[in-house]
Amino acid sequence: MLTRITKRTVDAVQANGADQFLWDRDLKGFGLKVTAAGNKVYILQYRKGGRGAPTKRVTIGRHGALTPEQARKEAARLSGGIANGADPAVIRAAEKSAPTVAAFTDRFLAEHVATKTKASTAVEYRRLIENYVLPAIGRKPMRDVTRADVSRLHHDHRTKPYAANRALAVMSKMFSLAEKWGERPDGSNPCRHVEKYAERKRERMLSADDFGRLADALRAPGRSPYVVAAVKLLGVYRRAAVRNPRPEMGMDRFRARRSAIARQQDRRQDTALSGSRPGRARRLAARRRQSFRDCGQRRGRSAGQSRKAVACHPGRGQLGRCSAA
Repeated sequence: MLTRITKRTVDAVQANGADQFLWDRDLKGFGLKVTAAGNKVYILQYRKGGRGAPTKRVTIGRHGALTPEQARKEAARLSGGIANGADPAVIRAAEKSAPTVAAFTDRFLAEHVATKTKASTAVEYRRLIENYVLPAIGRKPMRDVTRADVSRLHHDHRTKPYAANRALAVMSKMFSLAEKWGERPDGSNPCRHVEKYAERKRERMLSADDFGRLADALRAPGRSPYVVAAVKLLGVYRRAAVRNPRPEMGMDRFRARRSAIARQQDRRQDTALSGSRPGRARRLAARRRQSFRDCGQRRGRSAGQSRKAVACHPGRGQLGRCSAA
């Protein structure tokens, strides 16, 4: 039936046990489908590719959710796209087959993370995706995720800024690959312009128990020599932490080693001042040690603590009067 589709004509149509079609006389292809059950749906029928091409139909919406005028405007918009070369049926089919975020993360983990990142990075990516990304946007199609969705997810975890920022970085990589793999238009990454939270550096000193566990781990069979070398390089108790599971004893040895190095430096300086004459070097060293003792006693320190008086002297390894004298 050809008529102008208005609210009055739509309400007047009744179900008769078979599908009925009402076509608008003003907008070509715009119509109303009345099903055998009485459901009324606005549709657009068109032909793509000339007279010999088959006709196609796309659903605009149900009557009630849309008024006839709203459906007419949408039909006019779709007709304009068809005139410019678009195919609404193909676009709808692509949207229906588009993967959700949950489905895309499976591909992301299998094709990118598992093959192009370290094992520890892969574990961290999976943890962030399962704990932060999927609960928030896992059911949404990849094409439909907006910057508002990402910003809301980031804001919901503002009490954990480090984790929120790491999750944002993982999503940014995911959506960049979605553009590369054709699942989103180019330049549509919704993570852009979402500002990261400020992160505070975290510092914690190892306790005696921590050092004990570190020593046990380093002494365990099958340990990597590179790990032991890294600990030595960092200077964590030097060799004492590796050899001795008692950290307090290791620290004593570490201090003793530093003192021995300082004494070697003093001897080299004494030798340089004395013109490479050992006898004079010993006399200079004896005079300096006596000067340290006198300085320490004047400041109320015992002879065993007099090495701290070195701060009173104008230069280490040089003779001179104590400034506290």
